[in-house]
Amino acid sequence: MLIVAAAAAGWGLFLVIDKVGRGTQKRRSPVAKRAVSPVKRAALQRPLLEMSEVRKAFGKRVVLDQLSFSASLGDLVAVTGDSGAGKSTLLRLIHGQLRPDRGRVWVDGHPLHRRFLRGIERVRRDSGFIFQDHRLLPRLNALENVIVALQMARPDVPYGVIRRAAHEALEAVGLTEDRGKFPAELSLGERQRVAVARTLALRPRLVLADEPTASLDEGNAKRVLELLSHAACDGALVVVATHHLDFRPAQVISLPRLPIPPKTPRRLRRK
Repeated sequence: MLIVAAAAAGWGLFLVIDKVGRGTQKRRSPVAKRAVSPVKRAALQRPLLEMSEVRKAFGKRVVLDQLSFSASLGDLVAVTGDSGAGKSTLLRLIHGQLRPDRGRVWVDGHPLHRRFLRGIERVRRDSGFIFQDHRLLPRLNALENVIVALQMARPDVPYGVIRRAAHEALEAVGLTEDRGKFPAELSLGERQRVAVARTLALRPRLVLADEPTASLDEGNAKRVLELLSHAACDGALVVVATHHLDFRPAQVISLPRLPIPPKTPRRLRRK
């Protein structure tokens, strides 16, 4: 078990590296490193996320149409657009909660556009989703909400290590004094910060944030955006859906609001 503290620019989250049950890995010699096959090298350089000509509709309402883009580990991607433009729908497609009506969605080599979602468990295990409605457990306080998430993701890590990591995560979002409060005792912005801490404490390879600063004041919004930016610098792919572009992403996906088809009048029934 190894714990590494990352202290750059207020990034106080602990990196919990689980080595239990994996054994000691042998270092590859420089000669072996040069012997990597071209096929494997191409796989390592493949984008983590690829979307091609994606279309998604709910009934007659088309939300996304002909959407194509790709992103790699270490990228900070901003998804912008008006309300109803499909920002949340896009994140749910990436997370495997929805399937596109047309087009292809590949996440870490797994085809999430197919009928049978093979590998969806691994995609969700390696990803973290920051929801708009927070989705905190109401009978657990802020610290316990983070601890439970870490225990489910890392069942082999000792409780003391997980508890320290949860403390660090809440400290990073400025909730050290409120760690014992329950969700009903927290403000909307404080619940949002707990949700951010819970996700980033997991150290996921893919972070999906749905309006993470919508209910935050300017100071706390800046703090959360810095944490997301540091997560990308640390090697994760971070996709942020937002109305306000208050940070510098590596890529901006601007979603247009597609027109709503007019309703056809119902025919009057003859008596």
